Amino acid sequence: MALFEAWRIRQAGLFTFPQSPKHVALYQKFGFWPQALTAVMSKPVEPRQERGQWSCCTGNPASLRACAELTEQIFPGLDLQREILAIGDQALGETVLLPRQALPRVTSAKGAKPEAG
Repeated sequence: MALFEAWRIRQAGLFTFPQSPKHVALYQKFGFWPQALTAVMSKPVEPRQERGQWSCCTGNPASLRACAELTEQIFPGLDLQREILAIGDQALGETVLLPRQALPRVTSAKGAKPEAG
């Protein structure tokens, strides 16, 4: 923890077994508390299909800039360009960008249910 403080890390996260109370309690002793749990899953790779409206941005400079602008709005200082490039360099998969019009719209009116949750 002292090393993180020396590096002035603003946000740190850990990979653990969320179903294990022992693991969760251990990390809580160091000041880490469960927030957003991310499921890590796998799926067999299938043959490439029609892409539709999305575009692959792994390594594309314009797309990398667009991702950097987006992540800066979400969390100032967050830059995922190295991670996106590493995915492509290691042939682990692709980073996909969806155009705004392809995203589900969430609308809310009094007494109405949103279209997407």
